[in-house]
Amino acid sequence: MPTTFGVKTTVSDIPTIAKLSGDAARGQARAAICMTCHRLGAQGVPFGPNLAGWAAVRSPEQILKDIVSPSEHLAHGFDRPVRLTSKDKKVVIEGLASNYSYHSGSIDVKVFGGQTRKVLFRKSGLSIEFLKDHSWMPPASEMGLSDQDLADLITYLKTL
Repeated sequence: MPTTFGVKTTVSDIPTIAKLSGDAARGQARAAICMTCHRLGAQGVPFGPNLAGWAAVRSPEQILKDIVSPSEHLAHGFDRPVRLTSKDKKVVIEGLASNYSYHSGSIDVKVFGGQTRKVLFRKSGLSIEFLKDHSWMPPASEMGLSDQDLADLITYLKTL
């Protein structure tokens, strides 16, 4: 997983940011950072939820909450973050778990980039850690987004 997405910033509280006027053209330019993990319609990476139409049914405050504090509410289907480590505690694979079977010793993991890998964890001696309340998406402040960037991004996302 990427460890940094930009220079760390400080963002204001959600009501303060929600009062700002956004510009869709600037928001579209900033949306490139979203496409590192998300699809915006037909463009981007299919790791996180597709954001086309996502903002249309949410208030600016709801959108901001999900971008500013992504671990507070994990979308269905993206709520099983997992890390598999070797016996010497080295991370082997991280991503989103599906089709986990302790009895067969296998788990499917959707990895960064969008591919799904079947891992035979018992056969390879890997330990599985299901991460509680953890989003692979970093908070807005760790993606280098300013208050105005967030207002612009929301305005753009509402157009999809």
